[in-house]
Amino acid sequence: MMSPMTAGRSVVLGFALLGGASTLLGCDGSAMGGGDAGDVRPPVTADPAYLGTLPMTASRYRIVRGRGDNKGAEVRTAAEVFDELSRADAVCLGELHDDDDHHAVQLLALEQMVARAPAASRRIAVGLEMVQRQFQPDLDDYGAGRIDEATMLIRVQWKRWGFDFSYYRPLVGKALEGRAALLALNANEELRRRVSRVGIAGLTVEERAEVPELDLLDAEHRAWFNQIVGMHLSSDPAQFERSYTVQVLWDETMADLAWQWLAAQGSHARQVAILAGTGHCMDLGIPKRLRRRGADKVLSVKAVREDAQARSEALALIQKDEGLLKHPLLALLIAARAGATHFE
Repeated sequence: MMSPMTAGRSVVLGFALLGGASTLLGCDGSAMGGGDAGDVRPPVTADPAYLGTLPMTASRYRIVRGRGDNKGAEVRTAAEVFDELSRADAVCLGELHDDDDHHAVQLLALEQMVARAPAASRRIAVGLEMVQRQFQPDLDDYGAGRIDEATMLIRVQWKRWGFDFSYYRPLVGKALEGRAALLALNANEELRRRVSRVGIAGLTVEERAEVPELDLLDAEHRAWFNQIVGMHLSSDPAQFERSYTVQVLWDETMADLAWQWLAAQGSHARQVAILAGTGHCMDLGIPKRLRRRGADKVLSVKAVREDAQARSEALALIQKDEGLLKHPLLALLIAARAGATHFE
């Protein structure tokens, strides 16, 4: 759930598309072309500066190019952006959990992925950070229509997540409409608490069985985590290590369960969309750990604000968090409608 950015309402937002090992450094705000979107493309607005509006919030969006210095940046159309999404093994759709426009961006991307899947006979899964792994049978029952929404929310103990299901109802609905599997990706809350108290070494044999392969030696990721929480734990190095292990356990569990589903599909065309916080969807989080397990192409979608001050602050954080850019960056900027309110 951890995120380095703060949410807001009537401001300009954007999301950045990161490919492979690339990481977000910045976007220069120059406009990209639109192109014919076809039946599965979002509608074009009358304002040529914007390509369409987001589902649910009606916030306008446009696509830009950029990589901070703008050198070597590719100009792509909306169609090409969403075609690239559809070809990835996994797409991590980052969010600030209580931001409507972030969820609308997720829904826009998911709509495009679901719309393109039938032509490629591609199986789709939607992984949820919001549901802990022990509740997978309950998600299976819901996806198969054996239980209703109210029963599902009780059985998966949605209250553990802490954010209202209305933020996610359109996303889950789109997944079911596209006959996507629903994946419970989060680590068991009780296990995370145990690791926070006693570390991996203090776990029982049964508890260790739930722990996937962990990479605790990633210097860049450790530096990112230290920047966020280090000041609060600087006087207790042992607690810092345990807290960092919990963060890695969180990322690795989601990556591992997503990869298990991908691997189980064999040679069949398949794709998983992962709904998770921006701190998990940055390249050093879930994407890098998915590639370590064998995923070929992993993309990440991240929201970035366009208004001058907020965007500058956000991009400064992202630059520190995610290192050097290795590939051209795509961004989709969103002009939020004034007076936006939470949708039901």
